[in-house]
Order: sequence, then structure tokens, then C-alpha cells
Amino acid sequence: MQFLRNRKLAFKLGLLLGVVLSCCIGTLIAFNTKAIYDKSLQYGESVAEQASDRAANEFMNEINQVKNTLEAMSTTLVNAAHTGSLNRKEVVTLLEQYLKKDEKVFGFYTGWEPDAFDGKDKENINKNEYDDNTGRFVPYVIRDGNSLHLEPLTTYEGESETSTYYQEPKKNKSIYWSEPITLR
Repeated sequence: MQFLRNRKLAFKLGLLLGVVLSCCIGTLIAFNTKAIYDKSLQYGESVAEQASDRAANEFMNEINQVKNTLEAMSTTLVNAAHTGSLNRKEVVTLLEQYLKKDEKVFGFYTGWEPDAFDGKDKENINKNEYDDNTGRFVPYVIRDGNSLHLEPLTTYEGESETSTYYQEPKKNKSIYWSEPITLR
């Protein structure tokens, strides 16, 4: 305190004014920094919301395209079963064509109850690569890199988690969306 007593009043006022100005400037900087942070956060949330809306819309458009494809395919296959207009090989070719058109889809299948497609299950027991030991018409066309792979559906009978993909649409008579599962 001895230091301040020996100084002139102008110096003391100058020092006091300097301290007050430093506090005011510090407060203004803190206030502006907070305002800039809030605005930046608000802007970032707005950009993120717009991006998520865009992504969701794109995803829903893709899902709707697949749904439309499935509905068209379903109508075609049910009509083919009733009229006999397509044989099993032609249906498999149709599944392959649909899969080739949509690179984002991993695979398409159709699964029929015993003798429900053409009444020829006994003739098709293990006949083709997409036939199983029941002869049921259960072809599964899968994208395998740049080529397509054919195999019969598996695990479609019973009440296990791996048969849900077949049992749910059968029970509800509607499209069933499931989480992906790994069978291998």
C-alpha cells in the first residue's frame, strides 16, 4: 500500500480505470464468445438436421422403390402361379433381372408352400441349384460381388428367429421388414 500512497492521483485513477476497462473488455469478450458459440451450435444443429432429413428422404425413396419392386414382383408371381404363365426357371430369371436392376439390393427370393406354385414339388427335389430336398419352390438369388448366386432358402420352417423372414409375412400377409441377420 505504501506504493499507492506515494503516487499521484492521476496515476491512481489511471490504474483504476485500466483495471475497470480490462474487466469490461474481458466481460465483453466472454459475452461475445458465448454468443458466437451459441450461434455456431445453433447453425451446426440446423445443418445436421437438414443433412439427416436429406439422408432420411433418400433412404425412404430407396425403400419405397424396393417396396414397389416387391409389390410388382408379388403380383407377377401370384398371377403366374394361378395362370401357369411362368415356369420355375422363368421366375428365377425374373428374380435375377430384378436383382441386376437394383445394385443396392443384396438378394431377392420367393418362397412357396408345398405344391402351391405349380404342383410339381416332387419333380423338383434337388433338381436345380435353387431346389432343396423338399422340392418346394424356394429360390434365393443373391448378389455375390459382380455375379449372382442361386441357392434354396434355408431355415424357413419353424418358429426360430432365423425363420421369421418367412413366417411373419406368411402369417400377416404383408411385407415384413427385418433387421439383417447372419446365417453363416
